[in-house]
Amino acid sequence: MEMVSACRRYADRNGGNRTALSIQQARCGKKMYFMACICVGHHGAAGEESSAYTAEQMTEWFWGEYVKWKRPDGREVKKSLTKLFRKLDGAIRKREKRPESGQMTGRRGVSVECVLLCGRKFYGIHLGNGSCCRISGRRAVYVTRPHVIGEGLLIRMLGGASQELPEFFCGRLRRQETMLLGAYHFPGSFSEKELVRLWNPQSVAREETAALRLEEMCGKRIRQGERGEQAAAVVRIKNYS
Repeated sequence: MEMVSACRRYADRNGGNRTALSIQQARCGKKMYFMACICVGHHGAAGEESSAYTAEQMTEWFWGEYVKWKRPDGREVKKSLTKLFRKLDGAIRKREKRPESGQMTGRRGVSVECVLLCGRKFYGIHLGNGSCCRISGRRAVYVTRPHVIGEGLLIRMLGGASQELPEFFCGRLRRQETMLLGAYHFPGSFSEKELVRLWNPQSVAREETAALRLEEMCGKRIRQGERGEQAAAVVRIKNYS
């Protein structure tokens, strides 16, 4: 399998960086293993530490477990990640308790958007305010949508007010397909037509091109007045061996 991957991350207006990215790739024989993971912390310095911790744990899981499976099964992946996320949920709660009262604020926790590949199969993890989009031909289809209600009220996150496990999804990738992950939801800034133009598989042949397209997306949001952090990652499937 041949592929192109890239990521971009921008700090907020005050230089804060509560978003952590992990892009991992391994080849075992003819099979390619890949992970793109975006973790967003939701409370200042505590959120920055928690997002980095979550990305670090996901990276360790990728190399310690995922690449050891010759043929990952959806049930195995879900079971293993459920165990990991329960551990992470408890660890983040412990990290982010208020020293003076032992109580957590309602806004603390971590959002996670992640895609794992093994050959043609993909597995996804979604929890929080990110989103994942599949782009093939002239269509952009959203696989996940943010866990928010009303005016951007986040109702689910790792280490939040109540123990939450992520949504799990899986499928098979088609030839010449692009998967776009973001720390935010794309429709607020980009139409389906614009996403297809940017990520039409025929026009993204190299990592340099993908990186420039991500930079263009982030730049547009900044011009629109975005002041918070933003991060996006793309996986472009070229063909299969």
